[in-house]
Amino acid sequence: MLKNDEAFKVFSKLFFEKGLKYQVHTDYELLNLPKRLDVVVIKGALSLAKKLRFFSYFRQHNIISFKSYTDRLKKTDLYDALIYAPAYAKNERLKNLKGITVTVISAYQGRGMVKELELKEVRSGVYEYEGGQPSLRLVVLNEVELEKGEWDLALVFMFAGR
Repeated sequence: MLKNDEAFKVFSKLFFEKGLKYQVHTDYELLNLPKRLDVVVIKGALSLAKKLRFFSYFRQHNIISFKSYTDRLKKTDLYDALIYAPAYAKNERLKNLKGITVTVISAYQGRGMVKELELKEVRSGVYEYEGGQPSLRLVVLNEVELEKGEWDLALVFMFAGR
């Protein structure tokens, strides 16, 4: 039986690669060190995001960190996710962070975290950090209500205990 985070990686790879033609890496080596990131990295042309509804904010390089319902979200998880982007940009020889999005998907949010970190609520259950580059979004699955046609986020709901 796959753990939730491993299952998320498998389904993300199938979902974004098969139907949408993104390149997906489920393990990423950070800065040529033996440190591997527990994230899903999704690469593709900007035009591919037009096929998405929920993830329409995707850029050419997208890092998703998934916290399952058994793994509580902490502030440091958001800080870690922001640190991944510059390291990823260095590895990929990108000139800046503008083409990178970072998304943290969590079943629940930490108590008071949104207020403390001054995250802006974009819509129900989706929060954005307005501190510059890279773009960071926190998606809290037990707060999100899918809108009509947002099939692209539906795949992760099975990992949220819903």
